[in-house]
Amino acid sequence: MAELLQSPAAEPTGQSREKELSIEEQQIIAEIQELQRHLRELKAREESDDDEDEDDTAARKRRRPRRVLIVANRLPIRASRDARTARWTFDAAPGGLATALRGIASDVQFIWVGWVGADVPAHERPRVAERLLREHGCYPVFLEAELVTRYYNGFCNDVLWPLFHYVPLPMYQAGAEKKFDASLWEAYKEANSKFADAVLEVYAAGRGPSDGSDQNSSRRNRDASKTSAAAAGPPPDYVWVHDYHLMRLPLELRKRDPRIATAWFLHTPFPSSEIYRILPYRRELLEGLLHADLVGFHTYDYARHFLSACSRVLDVSTTTPKGIEFGGRFCSIGVFPIGIDPALIRNTLRSRAVRLRTAELGATFRGRKVLIGVDRLDYIKGMPHKLLAFELFLSRNPGWVGKVTLIQVGVPTRTEVPEYQALAKHVNELVGRINGVYGTLEYSPIHYINQSIPQDELIAIYHLADACLVTSVRDGMNLVSHEYVAAQEQLAPEPGDDATRSARAASTTDAPSVVEAGAGYACDEGIVPGDATKERRRRRRGEELDEKAASPPNPPFVKDGPGSLVLSEFAGSAQSLSGAIRVNPWNTEELARAMHDALTLTRVERELRWAKLHRYVTTNTASYWARSFVDEFRDVCEHPPLLPKLPRLPAGQVLGAYARAKHRLVVTDYDGTLMQTQSLPRLATPAPVVTQLLATLSRDPRNTVYVMSGRERRFMEKWLGKLKVGLAAEFGYCHRAPNDPPGAWTALGRDLDTSWKDVVRPIMQYFAERTPGTYIESKESSLAWHYRDADPHFGAWQAKDMQIHMEDVMSNLPLEILQGNRLVEVRHIGVNKSLVLEEVLRQGPSGADPAAPP
Repeated sequence: MAELLQSPAAEPTGQSREKELSIEEQQIIAEIQELQRHLRELKAREESDDDEDEDDTAARKRRRPRRVLIVANRLPIRASRDARTARWTFDAAPGGLATALRGIASDVQFIWVGWVGADVPAHERPRVAERLLREHGCYPVFLEAELVTRYYNGFCNDVLWPLFHYVPLPMYQAGAEKKFDASLWEAYKEANSKFADAVLEVYAAGRGPSDGSDQNSSRRNRDASKTSAAAAGPPPDYVWVHDYHLMRLPLELRKRDPRIATAWFLHTPFPSSEIYRILPYRRELLEGLLHADLVGFHTYDYARHFLSACSRVLDVSTTTPKGIEFGGRFCSIGVFPIGIDPALIRNTLRSRAVRLRTAELGATFRGRKVLIGVDRLDYIKGMPHKLLAFELFLSRNPGWVGKVTLIQVGVPTRTEVPEYQALAKHVNELVGRINGVYGTLEYSPIHYINQSIPQDELIAIYHLADACLVTSVRDGMNLVSHEYVAAQEQLAPEPGDDATRSARAASTTDAPSVVEAGAGYACDEGIVPGDATKERRRRRRGEELDEKAASPPNPPFVKDGPGSLVLSEFAGSAQSLSGAIRVNPWNTEELARAMHDALTLTRVERELRWAKLHRYVTTNTASYWARSFVDEFRDVCEHPPLLPKLPRLPAGQVLGAYARAKHRLVVTDYDGTLMQTQSLPRLATPAPVVTQLLATLSRDPRNTVYVMSGRERRFMEKWLGKLKVGLAAEFGYCHRAPNDPPGAWTALGRDLDTSWKDVVRPIMQYFAERTPGTYIESKESSLAWHYRDADPHFGAWQAKDMQIHMEDVMSNLPLEILQGNRLVEVRHIGVNKSLVLEEVLRQGPSGADPAAPP
């Protein structure tokens, strides 16, 4: 558009064609402006309705929980101890999670529970806990240094973090294998147990302990505090657990107090079941999570992988998109994509400091396109993939050499780990190679910043950049993409006088680094520099501003429309930001083409894409994420789902009626009741305790005992034929009374036609041959196809397909198809257990003595 308007006069035909194109583009731009006008009107209307909504807000606050315990691995504080005075200093260090929860702090009272991040001597812990609770609203969990090494650095960072990002455990290498250390798992369980003790102390008391008592003494009195919790005051409503560090915590809390309402949210990807099943303690972790009332994920894919893992590892059959039934309780599943605080970026972007810095950078890179990449120096972020694609882009498009610059911010993390050291070395080598081949004295293709940078500097680069490259090979969400979109807003001329501008600039200078929020929920991974480093940077930044104040100011930076977003399809945000250019970072050529496309898009298309992205980012904010999760948590706890299960009989009433009865009929099922369901019939032999129990019941003359089963009569006769109990085989097709001699079975349908088996058996045989782990069980009155040992998903699909095929050929036959517990059975419509019960009730009690005392 701009090029067309600035082009010199051409010939008449060219002018008319150019005018037609200009009109079409102007119509599109007019539609965009109309949409923006509507958005401004909606915002103005919302602001005018704030006073009217006060009553609704108050009502919503009354519905919200009184308190929420936020349980995370690290507290949002930074602890340091003066070596000379031995005094502890605690400074706020808000990470992505704390920033996200800040938006609903007025509605919900939060108390943080987490590791303090330092090894506090035992005699100082009561005083430190009291200070943290009083000054910061935090209750610390004290972990010894050795436990932190095995639990956090060992199991969390070396096992769970790689596995959840699709980096499997090391393969076997003769003489150099890295075996799984079981002591790391024990440390993980111990740490989760300590977290549970700390949560229970806050929960049971209704407030954090302020009397200075040691945690150890409080834990010795945990049982007493649980019984007196009601007297100590109302307990906190909800416990919200965060991330993979505390996957056992819901179970530990449920063991200590079943009343606790617990939710768990994962800030990383959840891997597919094929990857997750590599984990040696896969079952224990899933069982820990299923004791939560609500489990949340960033995307539907992560929730789907979790459901699949539960189905395959725990053999859970009742799984739905809404949750899982396990152990007699229901665990709800939800999808809650996290966002950012657009207002914070907008205000920072409008500050004078950022305007000045943007103008300086604009003058520095005048005449060049700028690409921006902001990543932690982690192998999941795909920095080598990005650099290799940029190198290919320059080699394929030599005309861009000297006209494009990649500004790559690489924030160091876990610098003591050899794998991360090797990654940093590799990145440095790639940057040096590309700059050496394509750079000159006046031009460097890549500006690599291997450190964390201040917030105003990062926002200025975001606003300047023509495209943002997010090339994560696997990422939970990656909010850098959201931040870039928010920073692409067009700046209006700054109102106010110089004093106001200076005050605004000073207020934004001390703001926390936005790199911390952009890198996601990882406040414990060294993203934010130390206080001394930040202070030195502030002084240096102030000196630079003083020097530049004496020099002629740069002209204001004016953007030529919003920039483009190139986003990896393996980042969680790719499922939400549909206006981005999605790429596979493993495909270097595709990524290089995406860079070219991002730099050559027309302004109209860039504006259309950005409007779509901006609408999502400004709507699905961090506060919206927190509020929606808390609301869903409240609804799940206040309205638990009704589980489709049989009611439990009151044991006391049943025993009383049993003692008073003159005649008793005891009917029990076999598979799943007296014995666990087995894949092969011959393996379902009853245990000695079962036969002894049945013999004891049958010896009482007032009792009539019947055992119902779907097994064949030959198995029932072999296992229980010597007992004085009634037997019903094949779901009632044949039965034997308690006093009948062995082998004296009565069939309900002696003249049943079983020629239908010749039609049904080939169909079952067809699916058995194509479904590994299945077999056909032939009974006198039915045919059953078992797929208990097959893949659960594939077996269920095949069972549905088989039923469709059999319904077509059995439409005129008196048969029914039953989908049982991992089996498909075909039998006559008239055969069922109720017929046997009706026959037993009609005949009356067998062998009962009328003169027996009551």
